[in-house]
Amino acid sequence: MADRRTYPRERTSLGVECFSTTRDGTPLRMHGVTQDLSAGGVGFQTALWQGLEVGKTVNLRLWDLSAEPHRPGRARTACAWATVRRILVGSADSEAPAFASVAVEFNEKPFTGGFRLAG
Repeated sequence: MADRRTYPRERTSLGVECFSTTRDGTPLRMHGVTQDLSAGGVGFQTALWQGLEVGKTVNLRLWDLSAEPHRPGRARTACAWATVRRILVGSADSEAPAFASVAVEFNEKPFTGGFRLAG
């Protein structure tokens, strides 16, 4: 079956920082790592997904994990507004928190953010 996506996905590992609010206005701040990225959206994993909802607008900051750790200001970064489309919660054992895979769609497309994207 052919992939019908408008924007091809690339498997990539970028750092993600995601900002939003809960229903009652409490600020949410999540950290994670991307699973894939396209000009239309990004999928990432995070342990701090509680309070996030499908349809919620979030502000993302993405950065290159290969940047020198002692010089984070030199990392390529990009920011974007996006809408949460899916939250898939993985199973958790009693020792570790559950991780969630979160898929978001960029509000302005096509997104490049200075990263090399297929297509």
